[in-house]
Amino acid sequence: MGGTRNTDTRRRGFGARALWMSSLLFLLLSLSAVGQVITTDPNLADDQLARWFTVAVDNAGEPGLQPHLTAGSDYRFPESDIPLAVARAGHPVRTAAFGAEVWFSWAGLKPEARYRLRLTFLSDAPRTQQVDLDGRIVVEELRLPESRIVYCIVDLPFPQEDGACVLKIRSLQGPNAIISMVELYSNHVGLLPDPVFEAQGDCRGGIEGVLFDRNRSTRPYTGLEVHLFSPDPSLSLVTRTDGAGLFRFTVPRSWAAGVTDLVRVTVALPEETLTLDLSLLGVFPPRLTPRPVRARHLTETEISLNGIWRFHASPPDGFSDLDPTETVGWDAIEVPGEWAMQGFEVPAGTAAAYLREFELPSSWRNLRTILRCDAVYSDAVVFINGRRAGSHKGGFTAFELDVTGLVKPGQNTIALAIKNESLEDILASGSQYAAHSLGGITRKLSLWAVPHCFVSRFHTVTRFDGSYSDATLDLQMEVFNSLEHSITDAVLQVSLLDRKGNRIAIQPDRIPLPSLSAQEGKSGHISLSIPRPRKWDCEHPYLHTLTCTLEYGGRIQEILRRRVGFRQVEIKGDRVLVNGSPIKLRGVNRHEAHPIRGRSLTPELWREDALKFRAANINYIRTSHYPPAEEFLDACDELGLFVECEAPLCWVQHGANSSWEQPGWDYRDRRFFLPLMLANLESIELNRDHPSILIWSLANESRWSPLFA
Repeated sequence: MGGTRNTDTRRRGFGARALWMSSLLFLLLSLSAVGQVITTDPNLADDQLARWFTVAVDNAGEPGLQPHLTAGSDYRFPESDIPLAVARAGHPVRTAAFGAEVWFSWAGLKPEARYRLRLTFLSDAPRTQQVDLDGRIVVEELRLPESRIVYCIVDLPFPQEDGACVLKIRSLQGPNAIISMVELYSNHVGLLPDPVFEAQGDCRGGIEGVLFDRNRSTRPYTGLEVHLFSPDPSLSLVTRTDGAGLFRFTVPRSWAAGVTDLVRVTVALPEETLTLDLSLLGVFPPRLTPRPVRARHLTETEISLNGIWRFHASPPDGFSDLDPTETVGWDAIEVPGEWAMQGFEVPAGTAAAYLREFELPSSWRNLRTILRCDAVYSDAVVFINGRRAGSHKGGFTAFELDVTGLVKPGQNTIALAIKNESLEDILASGSQYAAHSLGGITRKLSLWAVPHCFVSRFHTVTRFDGSYSDATLDLQMEVFNSLEHSITDAVLQVSLLDRKGNRIAIQPDRIPLPSLSAQEGKSGHISLSIPRPRKWDCEHPYLHTLTCTLEYGGRIQEILRRRVGFRQVEIKGDRVLVNGSPIKLRGVNRHEAHPIRGRSLTPELWREDALKFRAANINYIRTSHYPPAEEFLDACDELGLFVECEAPLCWVQHGANSSWEQPGWDYRDRRFFLPLMLANLESIELNRDHPSILIWSLANESRWSPLFA
C-alpha cells in the first residue's frame, strides 16, 4: 500500500529483448489511446512504473481485498480452466471481478499529483474489452487471449481537480468483462482519506457498522467514538470502533415507542464528521401486537381505516401538513386498492399522497393506540396530524406503528406518502411480474387500542407426545410495560374451548408473570398440558379457541382470543409427516390476480378462492410469489388446505429480472441483507400461527447466498 516504490531498473539481455518484441507485437493487436502500454511482459509493465509509488491495490475477486470495487462479482479460476503453469495456486491473478461491466472508483486523489494504473487481466476464454476512465475511452479494444496474463498501463487524466476517478471495464465480445488486479501508482506518496461509514440494524435489537478508509484498508479507524442518538435527542449511546473498525450498539426497546422511527449515528474524524440516519424498523425483530377483544373497560378496540380516502398523484411539498379542507380538489380513491387499477398514474420514482380524517373516541384517552397496516406497496411514510409517525418498505408484509403520542381524542388526520418503486419492489420483482404498478394501500388498515402494559407479541406452538395423543401448547409471549412505574402483580389467565364452546381442562390455567420495570419488556414462554385434543389436518381441520386474559392491579387489563389447530409437522427420512402420518400433496401455485382489483383482493374473494381449491380436491397451495393476506389463511385453516407461504422475493440474481445486469448489483452485497431478512421475518411474524402453513419459502427462483444463511 502507500509508500512502496518501484525501482526495478535491471538491464536485460537478448532473450529479454526478444520477449519484449513479442509483447510489442501483442500491443499492436490491441487498439489503445496514444501513450498507453498493453503487454504480456511483466518486466515491460514494471518498466512503466519505475520511480512511481504504489498508493492503492485491489486484488479483484478476493473479498476484503478489493476496497475500491463498486460493480462486479467475484470469481476464482479453477485449475481446469487456467493451468498452474500460467499462474500458480494462490496467485492474485487466479481471482477476478466480472460482469457486463466492472467498476472501480477512487476518491482522495491529490490535485497536484499524477496517477497511473496497472491493470492485470487473465481470461479463461477469448475476450475483447474496453477501458473507460471518467467517461473517456482510453483503450478502445483490449483483446485478451485465453490463459495468458495481460498488463495494461494507463494514465489518469491530469489534473485530478475533483479528487475522484472511476474506472470501467466493459465487455465488447466474449462471456463478460473480467479483471484480476488493479494497482494505482502516483508520483506522490499516499492518498487523501476516503472514509466509508456504514451501519444497519441486525433485527436482534442492535445496530452494527463499520468505519474504514478505502485508501488505507489495512489500517482501519480504531478506537474512535461512535454516537447513537434516539428519537428523543436527550437520549444517546456511545461505543468505540474495534481493531477492525467495527462497532455495535444494543438499542433499548423503549426507543421504538418514540414519536419517530429514525435514529442518527455519528462519528467525528479529524477532517469531517460523518452522519447516518437509520430507521428502527430493521433494528428490532418485526413485532406485531395482537389485537385485544377487550382493553381494560373497552370492548370496541378497533377502528377500521378502510374506505374512501383523498388521493393526489403528484402532491405538493408538505402535503401532510395540509388541513383536510385544503384537499377538496383531490381525487377520491378506494382503500384497500391499487391506484393503477383505479385509473391513476403516478410518475415513476415519485410519491403519491393519501389523506383522510378519523375520529378517536374519548374512551381511548388512557390507552395506547397502534396503527396496523397489512400491506402498503411499497415504500411508505406515515404522518399523523402532520407529524411523521414512521415508515416501511416492502409491499406484501404487515407493519405497525405506535402512534399514541401523535393522536388526540376527536378529529385526527392520517396521511401517507407512497412510492411504488423501491429496492424491495425490485427484490420482489413485484411490479415487473404483475406488468403494472402495484402502488397503493393494498390491504386493510386499522387502529387498535391496548392498555399501557400489554401483550406486545403472542405466538402459539403445538407439540404431541410420542403416541400423538396428549399435547403441549406453548405460548410464546412478550409483555411490555410502557408506564412510568413498575408492575409486580401481573397474572395471565388461560382458557381453551373446543369447537362447541366446551371448556377443556388445561394445566396450569393461571400463571404469575415476572415483575416489569418502567419502560421494560420481557419475553418468555409458557407450556400448557392439553389432554387428548382433537387434531388439525387437511381432512379434519379442527380449530380450538384460546383465550388469554392479562390482569394486574386487581383488574382485567386485556383479553386476547385466538384460534389454535393442534398439529405437528416433522421430516423423517424422505417423508413429511403431519401428526405422525405421511401426507400426499395435490397442489397448485396461486397468484393474486383479479381483472378489476389486481393484487388487492377482498375477504370475500380470498375465501372464494379457498373454497374453489377445496372443491377441486386440491389440498396444497403455494402462495407464489409473496405471502397472502391473513384472511386467505384464515379460510385455509377453516377449510383444510396446506400452504407453502412464500416470502416476497423473486428472481434475486436471476436473468428474468434485468436489474441484476446493472453495474454494482451483486446478490452477495451486504446492502441486500436487511431487505432479504425483513421480507422473511415479517412474513413469518404475521402468519406463523396458522396451522395451515406447512412450508416457508425463502424466495422464488433466486440465487443462494451467504446473506440467506
